[in-house]
Amino acid sequence: MATCVLLPLTREKSGHLTLSADLAGKTLRLILDTGAGVTAVDPGVLKSLGLSLVSRSRKSGGVGSSTMNLTRVREHDLRLGGLDLSGIRLMALDFTHVNEALAREKVARIDGVLGADVLWKLHAQIDYRRQCLLLLS
Repeated sequence: MATCVLLPLTREKSGHLTLSADLAGKTLRLILDTGAGVTAVDPGVLKSLGLSLVSRSRKSGGVGSSTMNLTRVREHDLRLGGLDLSGIRLMALDFTHVNEALAREKVARIDGVLGADVLWKLHAQIDYRRQCLLLLS
């Protein structure tokens, strides 16, 4: 039986859509990024939560960015609404540059991004009019 979860989205002054997720007992603020191939959290946030990374990293790049290091989180308990996402490959990625740009726009810092890997797997539908994200597991 499929589970449906409806998550509220916030449209920031910067134009980004953000949502909340839970990780290791903390509520995180993530940007919804349909163009990001992975779901990632800032390594400083991961360290503060006591989560460890695998020793290897890989290079990655995106639109408007230079090459960056991605490192996989060893084990995690990421949740979106009532959905358990502990089985996804969560990555660590430095979001300093993103938070600096958001600060210039007077937008609160983010902890990471919810990427297309999760959006695809959960058949995500974005309802812009009602500002929500529908996920199906």
